[in-house]
Amino acid sequence: MKATLTTLLVIILSLSTRGTSVAQSTTTTVFKAIYEMKGTYRAESLKDKAKIPVFPVALEIYPDKSFFYSMPSMTQDSITHAVFEATNDQVKAQQESNKVANRSMDIHILSSFETGRSVVTHSLNFDHYRYEEEMLRPEWVIDDSVTETKSGYKCHKATADYFGRVWTVWFTPEVPTPAGPWKLWGLPGLIVEASEAEGIYSFSLSSFAPMDEQDSKIDCEKYLVLGEVKHDSKSKVRRLLQLYVTDMQKFFQMIFPGATVTIQDQDGKELRGEDLRNKFVDIEK
Repeated sequence: MKATLTTLLVIILSLSTRGTSVAQSTTTTVFKAIYEMKGTYRAESLKDKAKIPVFPVALEIYPDKSFFYSMPSMTQDSITHAVFEATNDQVKAQQESNKVANRSMDIHILSSFETGRSVVTHSLNFDHYRYEEEMLRPEWVIDDSVTETKSGYKCHKATADYFGRVWTVWFTPEVPTPAGPWKLWGLPGLIVEASEAEGIYSFSLSSFAPMDEQDSKIDCEKYLVLGEVKHDSKSKVRRLLQLYVTDMQKFFQMIFPGATVTIQDQDGKELRGEDLRNKFVDIEK
């Protein structure tokens, strides 16, 4: 869906070897892109790729940064916070939050075009596990000879091998920002569509419009009621994420050393370790 830009964002892409970019703007206008994201960490969903979950994600775009997040996860956290503020009851707050259907990947990413660094946060159980990394710019191969209209925008095609997956994206110079969903970025225009070669993960723009900066979710930690923010290395956080998906019993044993871990389903039936194990299919390989 095409939106008319009433405020110009002037973006200067740096050609430095690090591949970061510097953003300048004539105003402080913020834009919000909403995508339909397809993807799953759980391999059993891949038996029929038509059943891979699709869910909304948002990308807030500023002159100097972007913020990507799962909308269902943010809604759950907002409800948990609101109910807890009203009742001071953590159990009730969690119960109300669980009423929101959420099959999304619980992740948010704050990326700075000025510093070339990203802060990546995964929500696991009740806690937010966070690491910082350099914004590695994909080595895009742009095909200017191919033009298609995507979501109402005139787009060009680009491809790159990025974090172990081969990505094909469509970007539009009509929206002059290097931003894109997830960790995809660094093109002379907003990424409108993106898909990787295995057909597991993809993004498709559904709306793009200015937003009130007061509605930003960057300070989403204020919604955190039942857990805390934990900083660690990327390898440690990704290891915890993998365990959370593949072996939840081992995950809890890792974060609660020495504790006896019992996991039950919604009916109170105890689940064994083998009942909880899944193959992990990460968006990064």
